[in-house]
Amino acid sequence: MFFLYFIFHILIQVSMLLCKKTIDIYLKELGVDSEVSRIILLNNSRNFCFKVYLKQKDGFFLKQVKNNSTESIKLFQRESIFYTFVEKNNIASVRRLLPNFLGYDSLFNIAIWDLISNGISLKKYLLKKEITSSITSKIGNILKEYSEIQLSKEMPFEPLYNPFFIDISQSHNILKDNIFMDYIFNNEILIEGYEKVKKMWCINSIVHTDIKFENFLIHQKTSHIYLTDWEGASLGDINWDIACCLRNITLEILSKEKIVLINSYTPLNPILDNNILMKSLKAFLQSCEMEFDETRKTKLICFFAVATIDKLLEVAGAENHLNKRDTQLILLAESLLKTPSLYFKIWD
Repeated sequence: MFFLYFIFHILIQVSMLLCKKTIDIYLKELGVDSEVSRIILLNNSRNFCFKVYLKQKDGFFLKQVKNNSTESIKLFQRESIFYTFVEKNNIASVRRLLPNFLGYDSLFNIAIWDLISNGISLKKYLLKKEITSSITSKIGNILKEYSEIQLSKEMPFEPLYNPFFIDISQSHNILKDNIFMDYIFNNEILIEGYEKVKKMWCINSIVHTDIKFENFLIHQKTSHIYLTDWEGASLGDINWDIACCLRNITLEILSKEKIVLINSYTPLNPILDNNILMKSLKAFLQSCEMEFDETRKTKLICFFAVATIDKLLEVAGAENHLNKRDTQLILLAESLLKTPSLYFKIWD
């Protein structure tokens, strides 16, 4: 047994790799190897992720950082710090929205949770199902719960995150000959919008910072929704997380429609004149149970616009390609920035 552990220790320290063989040894050390029925390795760019199914009960979800640099490990540890903080302070309202955290192995940089065996990412779930007001209400409730955690100096989080810190001109110089960046760099409305929202950012809450449907897990039997992947947990502006939800809901519903989103010949507004979308957005905002005066509404709509561009930059920017749909979404972002008060109707 000691020899196996020694070999595992060497393998893990040298390569930082949990493969099928080394995870078997690791599970043996945990004393659960005889109970394992199957192991699934998930595709993830930053981490090694394993679903470990047991014969008689739900299993484990293991995650290990791929890159052993100090910066990568520090980022990876933030998720465990968040879960430990919630457990230590017994924040029951937030705990029920998270998978059950079992612990962090600092020797091998492995985080372990109970496996939600009937869980599936909301992104995959929505490939076959339509998004509903019930789902958006549950998402809003999740944001409500963690936004109500009282900030204090003793919190183990740093105000590290500001999504608007990127200097557009600097990014343009780095991404030369990039069609998407060229389009943004020459768009005065978007440049002015970025400068405006930079000044709006403030520290008012714990924030997730990576709100997307891939990071929501829905239980297929109970429809309970969890928010996962808290590696970006820090102190920041809760309105950014809310804006990212508005963006995700909007893009999800509009992506399944064949209509032209917005142009000079289309009098309909793609958000305000879409009854299904408006119903979903209103259900989300109502379940957040937050006060929104005109100043905050303006801020949130502007964040919504930049979050939309942020998502396009992730896809279109990386592919160095700008299709008709991308152009229409940029026009929608321009409309949000130019006339934010027009979109106050989603609160009515």
